[in-house]
Amino acid sequence: MYLFEGGNVFNNTNSVARDDVATVVDTVRRELPSELQKQLIADIGSAGFKVQSGDIDVFIDEQAVIKHYGAEDAKGAKITLAQYFKAKGYEVKISGRNVHVDVPYKSAAGKDLFAQVDIMVIADAKRVADWHQHGPRGRSEEHTSE
Repeated sequence: MYLFEGGNVFNNTNSVARDDVATVVDTVRRELPSELQKQLIADIGSAGFKVQSGDIDVFIDEQAVIKHYGAEDAKGAKITLAQYFKAKGYEVKISGRNVHVDVPYKSAAGKDLFAQVDIMVIADAKRVADWHQHGPRGRSEEHTSE
């Protein structure tokens, strides 16, 4: 049995090489409204630590998104955030806490690719971010036996 995680929401996404993660995250950060750019927490998950990642997880504080969009609740905030990215030309899907965004980027090798970024709308995002560390954080995939 194999477990395939991440990067399976959109049909056109590729695994993201460690060297390309910052480029993709920077794209998402730049596309956010300025008040929410400061709220994005990107140092979570295993993307950027593994040789390749199926997707890139980022957190954004639920209350900041609710306040910015004037939404009634987290569900409304996610819907409005998804509509915002869709209006900018991105393909998006919502599932659970996530607003999945299909992000085009140019790889370090010069190829035009797409990455799945999971913007996780999380209550008390700064407080819980340290608990969303998984995979080979700080060590390369080649040196793990997992």
